[in-house]
Amino acid sequence: MSQTILHADFISLAKDVTREARRDLLTRAADLVTINGVIAGASVDGDAGSDFDIALLFTVESLQALEHFGTDARYLRFLRGDAAPALRALAGADVRLESSLPPPGPYAACLAVATAEETYDWQVRDALQAWADGVAGATTAVGLASTERQRFRGLAFCAAAGPVSRPVDLPAGFAVTFVGGRARRLR
Repeated sequence: MSQTILHADFISLAKDVTREARRDLLTRAADLVTINGVIAGASVDGDAGSDFDIALLFTVESLQALEHFGTDARYLRFLRGDAAPALRALAGADVRLESSLPPPGPYAACLAVATAEETYDWQVRDALQAWADGVAGATTAVGLASTERQRFRGLAFCAAAGPVSRPVDLPAGFAVTFVGGRARRLR
């Protein structure tokens, strides 16, 4: 199994955030890719069917690299200084990827799920993989929560040539967070 961790920040912006401020936020997020242990970064601009406006995705080498990323002064400055004034809501996920994260296509989507404690990991994995497999022509990656104390039990990422639809047929009891839209590589 891969040691690569995907860290995702889901951001809802305040109503008064301008297009320019949003662009500046993404530019500052791109600088985070230079933090030691970060392999790559990507962003997804949520379209009208998304639960958040932006998904920021960072793949890191290991859980140790994730800890370094999360405590790095640049990341903390980004969250507190750059993102906080523009935020309406923020959620995050850390998952251990089962395969490499594909580079974003012109479009991408993230699907994070929260479930009841008694849900087995294989059920989460199977549901996420079934959704990802149903996205025509997409390259995908799936991961389960890297630690036990997380809001989200798993996450799937799809990179595609066209828009990716929100899932409609996940098992009962799965709370879905979906961000899909235009995507780009950070740096």
